[in-house]
Amino acid sequence: MAESPSAPPMQEPVFVGRREDLVKAKKTKITVNDREIIIVYSTKGKLHAIDALCYHQGGSLFEGDIEELGGRSCIVCPFHKYSITLSTGECIYEEAVNPRKSKTKTVWKTLGRKQRIHRLIDKEDDVYVELSDLTDKRESDYFYTEEGRNSISIM
Repeated sequence: MAESPSAPPMQEPVFVGRREDLVKAKKTKITVNDREIIIVYSTKGKLHAIDALCYHQGGSLFEGDIEELGGRSCIVCPFHKYSITLSTGECIYEEAVNPRKSKTKTVWKTLGRKQRIHRLIDKEDDVYVELSDLTDKRESDYFYTEEGRNSISIM
C-alpha cells in the first residue's frame, strides 16, 4: 500500500512588526519564505495579511486602495479593479441591476476564494504572521512559482 504524501510542516510564525507601527503605516510589504505578503490595516480597524500579488495577473496589490464594499473590507487591485476581501481572499463584484425594473439595493456576488490570506498573531503588541496551509491551493499561488513569476507582465 502506497503512503499518502504528507503535508509540509507548519512554519513558525514570523515577526512582522509592532502593532502601532503597522497600524500607522496602513500597508506594509514583507517577504516570508520567498512569499511577498502585505499587512493591511482595514477600514474596520483590523490588521490582515494577504498575498501581495493579485491572483488575476500577478499585479502588486500594495498600491491598491482599501475600501468597504458590501460590508466587507477589501483591497482593490490597481490594475484591473478586482475587489478582494481581506478576511477571506474572495473576489467580489457588484451585480448589475436595472434600476427601472428593480428597487433592490446593490447585490454583491463572489467568484470564490482566489487570493491567499495568512493568519496574524498579536502577542503583547508584537505582530507575527503564520503562512496559511499551502496544500489548500489558491489562484494567487501561481505567481509564487517560477513559471508564474516569469509570466508577470504588469507591475
